[in-house]
Amino acid sequence: MTPSPPDPSRLGNEALVELGFSPLEARVYVELLTGAPRTGYQIAHAIDKPVANTYKAIKSLEIRGAVMVTAGTKRVCRAVPYDKLLGRLDREFRSRRDRAVEALSTLPAPAADEGVYDLRTADQVSERFRLMLEQAEDQVVVDAFPQVLTLFTDDIERCAARGIQVTLKVYEPIDVAGVDLILAHPRPNLMERWPGQWLNIVVDSSQHMLAFLTRDCQGVLRAIWTDSRHLTAIYYCGIRAETTLDRVGAVLQRKGTHAEIKAAFDTFGQVDFSGTPGRRELLASYSPDPDPTHEKGQDEQ
Repeated sequence: MTPSPPDPSRLGNEALVELGFSPLEARVYVELLTGAPRTGYQIAHAIDKPVANTYKAIKSLEIRGAVMVTAGTKRVCRAVPYDKLLGRLDREFRSRRDRAVEALSTLPAPAADEGVYDLRTADQVSERFRLMLEQAEDQVVVDAFPQVLTLFTDDIERCAARGIQVTLKVYEPIDVAGVDLILAHPRPNLMERWPGQWLNIVVDSSQHMLAFLTRDCQGVLRAIWTDSRHLTAIYYCGIRAETTLDRVGAVLQRKGTHAEIKAAFDTFGQVDFSGTPGRRELLASYSPDPDPTHEKGQDEQ
């Protein structure tokens, strides 16, 4: 049996409710949009709603700029074309958003904590990933499966173009400009063994995210984010060690020389982990005043 096509009026009502209209306001507007101008009484009769409630909805729509009402005793309502209405609503939203950004940007940044937070949707994961790239000051390491990586290559390249040291571990050959690209040591059927797409990132040893998305990257199997300096330092060391082993594995696979193997091992020590913002903050939290006599000595001189 062929399913019946969706009702355009119902879809229009649902779309307007998602934009913040009440169900009755949406019903009245769609009714006017699809018919001739009418009085409130005629509209109430057409949609089978109480007259008083319908008049209230019309008044609200008039204030919103969604309908126009004639002057005089017999007040006739006419819908504003939907493209004009939505265009104005979009401009108003952007104006309110800009004012909110300006106001909220003056607030102090939240302090780091030891919490590990769940991310429930793919949009949350995407937004967090891009925000972390924007916040990077020194170093970024990304470990991503092929399909999800294609969604973020432009963002990663922009991060690297700012002078951030970006290390990118991949599982298939790919071109990403300006990054230290590491191809994972090949393992048979690796993609098939995992029922989804990994997207992992650590930034400045100050925050990291581990996200496991569905194969189509539209859902989340599990995703967590934390700016715990302690936990992030441990993960940072782990992912750096893992990428070093991938470098060594690549040299061994092509039967490189002893000097080449040593050079691959040495890449681990060449990363200045101690200089990352997260590392400095972590050490400061453990020892706020490493030399309590230093200040006193300065005063006595």
